[in-house]
Amino acid sequence: MDVLCLGELMIDFIAEEPGDLGSVTRFIRSAGGSAANVAAAVKKLGYAPAFIGKVGNDPFGDYLRAHIEMMGIDATHLFKDPGRKTGIAFISLDPNRVPDYCFFREGSASINLKPEEIEGEFIREGKILYFSSISLTDEPIRGATYGIAETARSCGLDIVFDPNLRYGLWPSEKRLREEVLRMLASVSVLKINIEEWRFLWGDPRSTDMLFGIFEEYPRIKLVALTLGHEGSILLSSEGDGMWFGPLDVPVIDTTGAGDSYGAAVCVSLLSSGGGVGDIEPYGLLASAVAELVIGKRGVIPALPDMTEVKLYLTKTEGSRKTERFSAGDRMETASFLRRNRG
Repeated sequence: MDVLCLGELMIDFIAEEPGDLGSVTRFIRSAGGSAANVAAAVKKLGYAPAFIGKVGNDPFGDYLRAHIEMMGIDATHLFKDPGRKTGIAFISLDPNRVPDYCFFREGSASINLKPEEIEGEFIREGKILYFSSISLTDEPIRGATYGIAETARSCGLDIVFDPNLRYGLWPSEKRLREEVLRMLASVSVLKINIEEWRFLWGDPRSTDMLFGIFEEYPRIKLVALTLGHEGSILLSSEGDGMWFGPLDVPVIDTTGAGDSYGAAVCVSLLSSGGGVGDIEPYGLLASAVAELVIGKRGVIPALPDMTEVKLYLTKTEGSRKTERFSAGDRMETASFLRRNRG
């Protein structure tokens, strides 16, 4: 197996028309959850994912298992909880096609994943472990996540972490921040968006502030910072940085854009054999995958395969603005930072 995706597999009810959740009346059922989205994207891009998590012993749980097995995702560590229901989320899009979530997750099967249910030998078979802070909200899944991460680290797996902040799932923002920062000490790749960066560390007003993360968390070797409609930034612990500007593409639905970007980073890491090397191919692939996803409705149905991505990259070659920089440049107000100040 290539990528072990730990976390949420749930039912997404996605509003059929833009509007707030209090006003929309029709929804489409879909398989969802950030870890499930990443697993599906990794599979579509030609690699072998496995999913680790829990669903209820109910029709929704049966549907989700059948769905990921149909996609060819390893489900040997997708467990059924006989006493809890499958989690669900309602999602609507605002006029800018940005999703708003309402979760029904408290007491659901997903948070009842127990440390003793996960075999260490299974973790050792992987190359990358991927998860988000959603797996840190409650016990026993929090303890299971820390245990799995420790096993993965000791076995030499790359640990890819996405804060994926969902404030409504936490008792307080203070607790959320504490758990995310605690986990960062164990990860090797951080995928984060600009709003999450600001929440954790404030506005990144210089390249010094960006590269400072490698001093604070020496295990991290790669950071993927997405900027929404302003593109993304990649940073390596070797002191290399690059901004990837966005292309002007139609935006239908931004749900899952970050998940697909993170999956593409995992794929680049696999293709490079675990070493980071030149970050440009990482950014080009991830940008292309995310742009193809936001041009369609839904997440899993919108995921491209590698043939589609390569055609897109060929078609758009030379169209994307980029800007290279390094830790030694000491730029105080680089152009990509000026555009993204809060």
